[in-house]
Amino acid sequence: MFYDLYVDLLDSDPAIWRRLRLDPALGLAQLHRIVTMAMGWSGRSDYRFQLLGSGDGDLTDITLLSQLITQPGDGLLYSYDGVRGWRHKITLEARANAFPYPGVAVLCLAGEGSGPPEFCDGVWGYAELLERLNDSDDPEYDQLWQQVGYDFDPYAFNLDTLNQQLQTLT
Repeated sequence: MFYDLYVDLLDSDPAIWRRLRLDPALGLAQLHRIVTMAMGWSGRSDYRFQLLGSGDGDLTDITLLSQLITQPGDGLLYSYDGVRGWRHKITLEARANAFPYPGVAVLCLAGEGSGPPEFCDGVWGYAELLERLNDSDDPEYDQLWQQVGYDFDPYAFNLDTLNQQLQTLT
C-alpha cells in the first residue's frame, strides 16, 4: 500500500502545493527530505512535525509515517526553517494499492507553483519579493533578479524534473 499525500505551503499566494505518492513506512526524516526537495530547498534548516489538530510538540524522526496517519483526512503540520516560518499542511488524501513504476519509492503526481527561494522570510517575505521583482523602479531590482535567476517564474512547476530529482533520494 502507498499513500497519496497533499502538501500545501500554507498561506502561499500564488498557491504552491505538491501531490506525492510514497511508501508510508518512510520515517519523518525521509519525509522532510522529500518535502524540501519538492519545494526546491536545501533541507539543511531545522524542521518539525506535529499532528494536525494536536498541540503536541515535535514528533521524533524515528517515527514512521504509517504510525501517525492512517486514514484519508489525517495529516501533519510541517514547519521548515522556524526563523523564516515555512509552514505546510500534509494531508493523507488516499491510500493506493499500486505504484506506477516498480522500484520507485516516491513520486510527485502533480503540483502547482514554483517553490519560493529559500532565503525569503516565509510566505510574506516571498510576497514582498514578488512585488519587488515586478517593480523595475526598485533600487535592488537587478540584484534581486540576479539572486533568484533571470528565468525565475513563480507559476512554473516541472513535474518531470522534480521526479528525476526525487529518484536521487532512493
